[in-house]
Amino acid sequence: MAKNEVPKEPVEAPEADVYEQRRHATDDGTASAGTSAPDPEEPGVPDLPPYLPSDADPADVFEQSRIVDYDEDDYR
Repeated sequence: MAKNEVPKEPVEAPEADVYEQRRHATDDGTASAGTSAPDPEEPGVPDLPPYLPSDADPADVFEQSRIVDYDEDDYR
């Protein structure tokens, strides 16, 4: 076989690995086809202002509008 030649037979992944990689993890360890419920501890998506200046990056505006709670280090 030449140095840059690709083998003709297809490479297959082991079945157990394929199953684990394609399933969705849930708390009870079973596979789930749907999406999980939103975490109540996570903040929701903030609303963007109705008007953005022409030189404003929407990603920066979105990040600046997030509400960030204080953690223990901020109280010291």
